Amino acid sequence: MGRQKSHQLFLMIETSDATIVGILVALEYGLRTFDSSVGGLGGCPYAPGASGNVATEKLVSFLKKYGYQTKVNEERINFVASFVKNLLKNKQIT
Repeated sequence: MGRQKSHQLFLMIETSDATIVGILVALEYGLRTFDSSVGGLGGCPYAPGASGNVATEKLVSFLKKYGYQTKVNEERINFVASFVKNLLKNKQIT
């Protein structure tokens, strides 16, 4: 039998701008799959102060800056993030 390939996913909840630093460390350890959400929507009830997930547009921009390629269309994801943020503007989420 050959060696089985493992697939690991890295998920960080945005509690501060340190999330991107954590992703940089994960990249150094060889991780290449990261969970994010448009506009940083979401969050975790178990992470006090979590404002949401790391924003996809922030993650894509970061990865591009450090020379990593993604299959994400940066222009489209920025458009969608802006659209969602405008929809949620002045809305209270409970």
